[in-house]
Amino acid sequence: MSLPKFNTSHTYKGTVNQLPFEIVHWGVDRESGKPLHNGKGCWNYYIYILESQIENFADFWLTPELKEFSVGGTQYLSCDYYSSPLSKVHWHGGVTFWEAGDTIPTRRSIKIGCDYAHLWDMEGGYDTELVDVYADVLQTTEELLALLKLKTK
Repeated sequence: MSLPKFNTSHTYKGTVNQLPFEIVHWGVDRESGKPLHNGKGCWNYYIYILESQIENFADFWLTPELKEFSVGGTQYLSCDYYSSPLSKVHWHGGVTFWEAGDTIPTRRSIKIGCDYAHLWDMEGGYDTELVDVYADVLQTTEELLALLKLKTK
């Protein structure tokens, strides 16, 4: 059997300043065959804020609201993450992703992140490398530490 062309991504995971992170590079190998951003793909990074690790987690938790694209239209859950203090720290181009994980009581999490698909990224030829994204992760986690009260072990 021959396999179809798949969309692929590369994920890099780690922990910085006790905060788990994920860097994703995607859009180079695509099912459509046409790579994104001059063939260089797109970068995103995410930081995980875990209730089990953060004393003041409640200060950052946003309850998702049910919204509609139009009256009677498709419904979706949304959070006003721009109002969160977490969005005020350094993110490449600002926060563009927020996901609330709350399937287990007292084990909630926030996955918050950003992308490298902005006008200035395009103007720069999308010449971002993993080392550049990691430097942004370091800056973001450093600034988050000023807001978050990490639980001592």
